[in-house]
Amino acid sequence: MAEKVSKDSSNQPLVQKINIVRSNDHRFYYSNGAMIGPTPRAEISVQFYQEENIFPQVKERTVLADGTTSEKETQHPQNEVDRVIQTTITLNPLLAKNLGKLLMDKSDEILAQMTTIREEISARNE
Repeated sequence: MAEKVSKDSSNQPLVQKINIVRSNDHRFYYSNGAMIGPTPRAEISVQFYQEENIFPQVKERTVLADGTTSEKETQHPQNEVDRVIQTTITLNPLLAKNLGKLLMDKSDEILAQMTTIREEISARNE
């Protein structure tokens, strides 16, 4: 089945120009995990987090009544991890589905490239 293409009055295909502009408050975040759930409006909320337990020792400083400080070091429990939420996005279900497919396709492509690069490096080192 052929795609329908909109045409202008001179029967030329209409072309839409899309400008991609970053807002002034655009930020990059690293994430090593995500929590996903529905919103009350039946949309999908994705909270991207970073798991942190980089410093197993925690220093606690207390200012005493006489103005001096007291410092106590404690161990962060081994079975405890902090998930620090970096950002949350909300998507409509159709966009979430399309984004999921795009991510799967792109990750397969990138993983294949990484495998090829690793094989080339390994062959050179032999």
